[in-house]
Amino acid sequence: MTVVTVAPMTRAYSSHTPKWQRFQTNIIKPSQKVAKTEAESAHPYLQQYSHVYYQRLCMLRPCCWKTVAESTNNSDQARRVDRILELVEGELSVVVGTVVREPGDDKTTLHPNSHCRAGDSLFLEDESGRAKIRVENKHFYPTGIVLAVQGTVESDGVLNVTKVYSPALPEYPTNPQAAGALQENTSTPFLLLVSGIHCGDPAVPSLPRELLVSFLEGRFGAEKAFSVSRIILAGGLTSADASAIKELDAFCTALASTGIPMDVFPGKDDPTTANWPQRPIHRSLLQRTSQHFSKLVHRTPNPYAATHAGKYVIGTDGTNVKDLCQFVLKEDADAMKDDDDGANYSPITQLDALGQTLEWCHVCPTGPDSVPTAPHSTQDPMVLDEICPSVYFCGNSNKFATKLCNDSNTRLICIPNFSETGEAVLVNLATLGVELLRFER
Repeated sequence: MTVVTVAPMTRAYSSHTPKWQRFQTNIIKPSQKVAKTEAESAHPYLQQYSHVYYQRLCMLRPCCWKTVAESTNNSDQARRVDRILELVEGELSVVVGTVVREPGDDKTTLHPNSHCRAGDSLFLEDESGRAKIRVENKHFYPTGIVLAVQGTVESDGVLNVTKVYSPALPEYPTNPQAAGALQENTSTPFLLLVSGIHCGDPAVPSLPRELLVSFLEGRFGAEKAFSVSRIILAGGLTSADASAIKELDAFCTALASTGIPMDVFPGKDDPTTANWPQRPIHRSLLQRTSQHFSKLVHRTPNPYAATHAGKYVIGTDGTNVKDLCQFVLKEDADAMKDDDDGANYSPITQLDALGQTLEWCHVCPTGPDSVPTAPHSTQDPMVLDEICPSVYFCGNSNKFATKLCNDSNTRLICIPNFSETGEAVLVNLATLGVELLRFER
């Protein structure tokens, strides 16, 4: 009799370097026992949010000028203007500033799912002042983005914009050891992205979560399951109910029991700080997980950032994308006419909104105007000015969507709400390919 020996399957591995430190906010009220002066004892939220926009402009202004330098046609005779107050009427100029949208007399909403109004006006603002701008499709530009614009100040004092330049994206990571980040004799590593599990919700069945754990244990689809090198739970974890938190703790313990490293970050309705960047879920809320798997499970802030196998990965719970969709409209020839100028508008998709945050080099451009953020006075941590992500995702989406952009160097992913769809996303760290997994109820 011949005995066939089957070699045990080896779990895929990928290197992992946390990069979320930039989102670890230190804005806390200093102790009265330690503070020595009135300024030191003042609550940090007493400072103005203008610091946030000023720091954002300072960080993205060089990126905008870089785009202008790389894309300006030699035939253009536009004069570079460093301050908005230095604009001269009738002279073709290029200037950088922060877009501000303000309501006008006409408060008519242009779409049921949008906050854009027919009478909205756009301004470009820097530390010296502001100028009203006239640009094609003004409803595409929300408050908070930093752009370079080329145009001429007309006799009415309005800057008539003919060209718009987004900030230049940073470089992709150059890691000579990236190839070595994949261990020999292991399969190609995959990230497993899951969002919106909503533990503790009585309307959400637990069966899809149980099937997910069984899959990762190798009870079915073992070859694919053993290719998962890391799990990311991207917001939408639970409610603040005590029983729901216990259910989340039990689920995280079950996932960690499979031996796969895991990163967990909160979302809009999870028990943590409301202001962005949101702080990690406190370890006391995940008692069993923290006690038995503290080295395997990382509690991270929202937004999330880390390097996996040499690939820079950034993601959020989706709050930034959903908010942006309410403030950006695109021209749509198939839509009904909603504006006095005869233009047709429709909201952008969540995938398009995710792509726009990348193009504008800011994870959450509508904060703090419509997304609550901490009043950072020294830097804006959500500016993308250091490394361009290879994988950029948002969670809690209404449906799965993905595409490659930037010459196929960045994979954009909208992770579907797991509690509604039973779907999770596998990302190939070698090729940036994606696969949708469905765990039926």
